[in-house]
Amino acid sequence: MRRNLLLLVLMSLATTTMAQVETGTVLLGGSGSLSYSSISSTGSGTGSGSSSTTVTIINLSMGYFVGQNFALGMKFGSTSVGNTSLSSFGGFFRGYPGGKVFLGAGYLSNSSGNQSRGEFQAEFGYAAFVKRIVAFEPALNYTSGDGYSVFGFSVGISVYLNRPD
Repeated sequence: MRRNLLLLVLMSLATTTMAQVETGTVLLGGSGSLSYSSISSTGSGTGSGSSSTTVTIINLSMGYFVGQNFALGMKFGSTSVGNTSLSSFGGFFRGYPGGKVFLGAGYLSNSSGNQSRGEFQAEFGYAAFVKRIVAFEPALNYTSGDGYSVFGFSVGISVYLNRPD
């Protein structure tokens, strides 16, 4: 598995060396997710039965390329799980070692009511440019917080403004 992932990364880097994201480019991005979960338990007693939950996630990001292929920025998010809402704010950095493949990391502070907690996020993805300034961005994501960690997949869309011709 590791060998296949390394091979994929190397092939991606080799095929994307012509695409560079220049200093001064502004990154505006967003991603969203809507899911529905249903949990059923069998047996008798008070713990049996089923429950369902709708989860909605919206994330927005703004960044600035402070160097060629290197961006710093802010993330904003809103998550709704059933009747509970969570808002998040934080910073991130993202590097594009081959111009289209990106690696990123960030820290978010999540708050719901009067409670808040922090989480670390990491991502590995690909900026598939459909126009010079518009890219679809599939990515593998890892999130770790106080007592939990989540590995997932997301697809976002980003606009790269102020990109020279």
